[in-house]
Amino acid sequence: MSRRRTFLLAIVSTLIGAAALEGIASLLLAILPDPRSERSAVAFEDVWAHAEDPLHAPDRDLFWRPVPGRVAENVRINAQGLRGPDFTTTKPAGVRRIVLLGDSVTFGYGVTEEASFAGRLRRQLGPGIEVVNAGITGYSSWQGLRFYETVVREYRPDVLLVLFGYNDHHSAVWSDRDKYGRRHAEAAARVAAHSATFRVLARARMRLTSSDVRHEPVPRVGLDEFEANLVALDSLARAEGCRALFLTVPIRPDVPLVENFVQVRDPEAGPVWVRQIDLACQQMDAPACDALTRCFFEAADWSEFTGVAGACARVEDLVQLAPDLPIFHFLLAACHAARGDSVAVEAALVTARRLDRERAAMESYNARLRDLGLVRRLDVIDTAAAFASESNLFLDVVHPNAAGHTHLAALLESELRQRGLLP
Repeated sequence: MSRRRTFLLAIVSTLIGAAALEGIASLLLAILPDPRSERSAVAFEDVWAHAEDPLHAPDRDLFWRPVPGRVAENVRINAQGLRGPDFTTTKPAGVRRIVLLGDSVTFGYGVTEEASFAGRLRRQLGPGIEVVNAGITGYSSWQGLRFYETVVREYRPDVLLVLFGYNDHHSAVWSDRDKYGRRHAEAAARVAAHSATFRVLARARMRLTSSDVRHEPVPRVGLDEFEANLVALDSLARAEGCRALFLTVPIRPDVPLVENFVQVRDPEAGPVWVRQIDLACQQMDAPACDALTRCFFEAADWSEFTGVAGACARVEDLVQLAPDLPIFHFLLAACHAARGDSVAVEAALVTARRLDRERAAMESYNARLRDLGLVRRLDVIDTAAAFASESNLFLDVVHPNAAGHTHLAALLESELRQRGLLP
C-alpha cells in the first residue's frame, strides 16, 4: 500500500472516529444532567455580559468597547467610540480639554447625554472648554488604566476626572488581571465549546471538582491593585502635563448593596454563591419579585413591594431562614414601616446595616482612595460624601438620576474652579 493511500486512510479513520465520538457525546449531553445549578451558572460570569451589550463589541485586550456609530435605547456612540458629541483626536488650538474616565456613572447610565454630568459640564463651562466623556459601562480601574494608556492619552487632556471602584469590588471567577492573562485560552475554549465532546468533558470536570458550585468569587480588582491602578494613572497624567482628579463613588445611603454574591446552601447542589437580590426573587412569587427589583434598581416607592399580597408574611419567614442576609432585614423594616411601627423599623435597619458586608467592601475602596489623597498626594474629590444623605439623587444603588447628575456637575465645577483649573 502506498504511503499516500495509507495517509488518506488514516485521515478517513480519524474523521470517522471523531464523528462517532461526537455522536456519543451528543447522546450523553441529552442524558447526563448539567451539574451547574441555575444559581451557580449565573453567579460570576454575568459581570462580563457587558461584551454582549448592544452598544459594545468584544475586545481582546479591554474585554469590551463601545462601537463607533452604534445606537441603542436613545444612546449614540460617536465616531471616536465614546458617548457624546464627535470631537477630533488632536486637541484644537486654544481649547482646554477635560476628559472624564470612568464606568457607567460617568457614561451616564439611565439618563440622556444632555442630563449626564458630562453634558451639564459642557453647558456650564461654555466655549473654550471641551468635555470628553470617556466613561464606559462596566469598566474597572484595571480597564480604565489600559484604556488611558492605549487611547485616552492621545486626546492630550488638560484635566482628567477619574471615577472607578464599584465594578472593581464586584464578584468574578477571575480578577481582571487574570482574565486578561487567560484571554487567548478563553477564545480557543469558546470555539471548542461548539463541540459536544468538549461540553461532555467540561461537565465531567465540573462534576468531579464542583468548581462552578463551590468556587469562591474574587473581586475583579482587589484593593491593592485598585490603588496601584490609580497611582499609575496619576503618574502617567502628570508626565504628560495633565492634572488628574480622582472621585470617590457615590452610593445610595438607604438600602443595602445586594449585587455581589453570598454563599448559601442549596438542598441539591450544596453551598453555592448567589446574589442576594436573585435569592430573594427565587424565594418569592413573581409580583413580589417584580416589585422588589423595581424598588432596588428603579428607586420605586417601597409601598409597591409591601402592598403585594403575602410579601411581608414571606419576608418574616425568610428572616428566620436566612438571618445573616441584610436584604431580608431591610425588607422587614419596609414592612414594619408600612404598619407604622417605627421602633421595629429602626431595629430591623440597625441589623441590616450591621450585616451589609458588601457595602463595607465597597466603602473600603472609597476609604483607600481618601487615604491615597493623604499619603500619596492624589487629588481627591469626595463625591461620595456629597451624596451621603441624598437618597433621592439615585436611580438605583449607585447610578445618579438626572437630579444627581446636576448635583455632581455643580460639585465638579466648584472643585475645578477652586483648584484654578478653569479659566
